[in-house]
Amino acid sequence: MSQHTRVRAVATDDLGPLLALLARAFVDDPFVAWVVRGGPGRDERANAYFDLMLRRVALARGGAFTTEARTGVAAWVPPGAWPPSVGAQVAMLPQTLSFVGLSRLGVVSEGAELMESLRPRAPHWHLALLGVDPQVQRLGVGTRLLADGLSRADADGVTAHVETSLAANVPFYERAGFRLVRQLVLPGDGPPVWALQRAPSRR
Repeated sequence: MSQHTRVRAVATDDLGPLLALLARAFVDDPFVAWVVRGGPGRDERANAYFDLMLRRVALARGGAFTTEARTGVAAWVPPGAWPPSVGAQVAMLPQTLSFVGLSRLGVVSEGAELMESLRPRAPHWHLALLGVDPQVQRLGVGTRLLADGLSRADADGVTAHVETSLAANVPFYERAGFRLVRQLVLPGDGPPVWALQRAPSRR
C-alpha cells in the first residue's frame, strides 16, 4: 500500500495542508459555491467553511482521516455526534457567519435543515467531506479513504450516509455499495443534492 492510500487519523499539524487540499478539490463544487458565494473574499470564506467542517466538526469528534502523503481527506461525523449541542451551535455561529454572511444565514439554514431531513434517524456514520488532491485523482485515494470509513461503519453495524451536489459522484458511491435514497434542490437558487446510504456489510 502506497503513502497515497495508507490511511491515518488527521493530526492538528495536518490542518493547514489539508485545508489547502480541500480548496483545490472543491473549487468547482456546486454546494460549496452555494454556501460561500463568489466575489471578493471567496477563498477566505471557503477556507473558513472547510475549517469548520474538518477541524470543529470531524476532527473534534474523531472522524477526520487522511493519507500518509496528505493527498486526500475524509471528514466523517461518527454515530451520536450530530446534531451538536445548543452550546456547540452557538460557539460555531461566528465562524458560520464568516462564510455565509448574515443576509444569507436564513436560506443556508433552510438548506441545511432540508439536508438534515435526508439523514437516517438511527445512529450512522455521515461523510461530510471527501476530497482528493486533483493531481492524484483516479489513483485510488478517494476509494481507499471511503473504504476505510465504511469499515468503521461496518464494525459499528450502522448505515453510512453521504450527500453530493455533483451528479458524477453518484456512480462512485454506488460502486461502493451506496444506494440513492432521494434528490432535492436547495433553496435560494441552490444546486440539486443527491443523498445516498449504505447498509452495513455483514461479511
